[in-house]
Amino acid sequence: MISHTKEEIAKVVTEIWPHASVSVTKCESGEVDIELSSTYRYVGLTYDQLVKLSEFFNTIHINVTGTHNDGGCDTCDYGSEYGFVITVRPNGDSK
Repeated sequence: MISHTKEEIAKVVTEIWPHASVSVTKCESGEVDIELSSTYRYVGLTYDQLVKLSEFFNTIHINVTGTHNDGGCDTCDYGSEYGFVITVRPNGDSK
């Protein structure tokens, strides 16, 4: 797995998911957690996006390890937020 700074990771992930808010919540000893979220709409996840992330980190161990779906107001969706956490680990680490 290629090591990157939090800033480098956030920049590339924002390019892959341009409509999502990106937060690198963990970046240590071969493990990275990236939280993606969006207000008023779901954050998509496609094979192409995963391939780009895999190439950036040079690893195939990429998992969605958490999701959140907060619907907001019952009548107008005000305050809604949707997203997920991606965990990236080095090849050979099957946690």
